[in-house]
Amino acid sequence: MDRTNRIYIPFKMAVSSGFILCAVLNTHWCCCGFRELILLAGLVFCWLGDLFLALSDEMNNAQKSPEFTLGVGSFAVAHLLFCWEAMVMMNFDFRFPVILALIMPLLVILFIRKGIFQCGSNAVPSVIYAVLIGGFCGLGLNYLLVYGVSAHSLLFGIGSCLFLFSDFTLSFRCFARNTPSWLTVPVLATYWAATYMIAFFI
Repeated sequence: MDRTNRIYIPFKMAVSSGFILCAVLNTHWCCCGFRELILLAGLVFCWLGDLFLALSDEMNNAQKSPEFTLGVGSFAVAHLLFCWEAMVMMNFDFRFPVILALIMPLLVILFIRKGIFQCGSNAVPSVIYAVLIGGFCGLGLNYLLVYGVSAHSLLFGIGSCLFLFSDFTLSFRCFARNTPSWLTVPVLATYWAATYMIAFFI
């Protein structure tokens, strides 16, 4: 392990552990129900995804297997849990923003065919993952339409949008040619903002 990773991995996991702590404290202080546990479980899978991606040497974009695959898989499970809980919270009252679940995979397919993304064997998983991140963002905006704008609902709505921005930017970091390494900074900044918002939403 090089010097960069020896510093980066503990730092990343320390910051990511913070949103788990916030979520646990929120479930302790509030009336903890099944909804809170589902969202907490989603954040735990985010934490696992952080760990696996860090171990895959993400700073050098090495995408080492099986760590990279386990990391993406962990985030996919997290988004599935977030999407399911969002649908349950809204009693499956769908509005137009959920179309993002269709738009994002189509956009990824277009980028792959145009050669903007060079996904290789990760092409199909990337499209499937795009459905999940687009779906979660759409459901977050859907939540705002159903329940209106408030400090609490904005945590979920904005958090879901930041997840989309972070993951889509990460796609450029992983699969686009000649992507600068500094792109990791906005990826992590928006990702941590998203996870902390979900943690405080619980």
